[in-house]
Amino acid sequence: MERINKDDLVSDLFHSVEGGKLESKTSNEILIRVDSEVDFIRIRFNKDIHKIRGYDYSWHDVESCSVVNNFCVKAIKFNNGVYLQAENNKYVWELNSKDKSVLTCHFKGRINSVVDYTGVENTTVVSSAIQTVPKTYKMFFTNKGILEVSRSKVPFVGIICFTDHCDYDTAENLEVQRSFFLKHQIKVTKGFFINHYSKRKDNASMERDFGLLWKWEKDGHELAYHSLTQSIKPIDESWRDFSTSKYKGISTWIDHGYQPYNLSLYKNSNIDEAEFANELKKKGIELLWNYIDSGTSSTHVINQLNPSHFCLSAYLKSHKGVSFKIKAMLMLKNVLFHYFAEEKLILNYKRLALNFKSFIKNKKVKSLLAIIGNLYEVFFPILSVVIFWKKSSKKVYPRAKYIPLFFEHVLNGESFHCFQTLEMIDFEKSLDPVALDLLIEESGVCIAHTYFSVPLEYHHGRLIKGNKINPIVDRNFEYLSDCISKGKLWNPTLNELFASYKVYNDVKFNINKSGEIEFEEGISLQNNMFRYINE
Repeated sequence: MERINKDDLVSDLFHSVEGGKLESKTSNEILIRVDSEVDFIRIRFNKDIHKIRGYDYSWHDVESCSVVNNFCVKAIKFNNGVYLQAENNKYVWELNSKDKSVLTCHFKGRINSVVDYTGVENTTVVSSAIQTVPKTYKMFFTNKGILEVSRSKVPFVGIICFTDHCDYDTAENLEVQRSFFLKHQIKVTKGFFINHYSKRKDNASMERDFGLLWKWEKDGHELAYHSLTQSIKPIDESWRDFSTSKYKGISTWIDHGYQPYNLSLYKNSNIDEAEFANELKKKGIELLWNYIDSGTSSTHVINQLNPSHFCLSAYLKSHKGVSFKIKAMLMLKNVLFHYFAEEKLILNYKRLALNFKSFIKNKKVKSLLAIIGNLYEVFFPILSVVIFWKKSSKKVYPRAKYIPLFFEHVLNGESFHCFQTLEMIDFEKSLDPVALDLLIEESGVCIAHTYFSVPLEYHHGRLIKGNKINPIVDRNFEYLSDCISKGKLWNPTLNELFASYKVYNDVKFNINKSGEIEFEEGISLQNNMFRYINE
């Protein structure tokens, strides 16, 4: 490999920047002044980028890894042996296989999305999170190597985190679940309802099952708000409940349904943003679910850091041996909800299903005409996927491309953080040893969106069947537990993972007189939490 002998690495490699201007430079450091209104800066170099440090703590070609998120080190390597590393691990880097001399650093915009429900039908609108842009961005050039930090508390291993929706929790199955997780020493971020106001008489809530729920915390789990109630009260009553609720020490809120005080719905409920933000701050709530999943997990869909997991071919690969009918139904949902992820198309699909059920029940011509109209809207997009399968099967889902695990969202000047999940319905496939070994191999991250107590028959691979633990899922969790105990995976609660993320993003790097990357003064990490890479 050609190595550079010049002292002035910057002059040899840096060419220009779009979205900002070069503020200053030395022989191995550039400082870019970022325009306040931009979403990204685009940097052009004099040489092509050879490798990028990827999601799995290894070097990747530009073609195989074009995006790394804010839970990955920001480093690239040129053909001449020179490395470039940013001053921190923040933001999202994107490369272009058609022009390898360009690096784009995204600060905000389309990379991080939140859901808003609008209008009388609560139509979904996906919009960019409100975020701040740094005033400057510093990068270092060196031929000595990079400095890499572990994102997991167990150094440089994969991460699996469970965030559970409590829609079907009862006093009885809460104990079944808790005993199961205690047996396997698995930690969960457990959603709960505060008050008993529900269409189900046996629905669990803090109001009725305080003792049972606090046993979860004693076992080492995290308790998270799912909502005040299971069912929906009128807006005024709901807001009064929300603003007078006095529970403290709980920092995670997982949106439930169409509650008017949800992050996704407060605007449509005409709740003032300042009031909403103030109430969240008063309650100590910092983490909010953004109502978006990267995709649906399966045997080959498990690592949220790897965009290639989130395409139709990866999902199809996970369902070999499954009947054509079931495979077709699963693929249809993925095409509509994740590949296209367009509200109009999803609404037409839902209306098609409702009208079909109505026609089967009532045999009315009106329903048949509606079916034809809905089918027309849905059929041609699906047909286009089939016709152009070679290309469409590899296309990364739009909401997974930039891998937004955690990101800032500003409400009325107050900073909160959102998190994005991976829908996990089938625990037989999603936590199969093949899937877990893949997560381990890639040192990946999975923040699962689960319903551990769901009793519905069509939820194949669920945890509980007939109030007993599914034996296949039990074996999967036994394998998972073994991987965790052997230090192959880290199993934090969401709050623990977020704390690790904050440390990871707060780390700052510098470069010394010898041209070596080092930690900025004041940064202190245990020796096994970082390493020098000069390969």
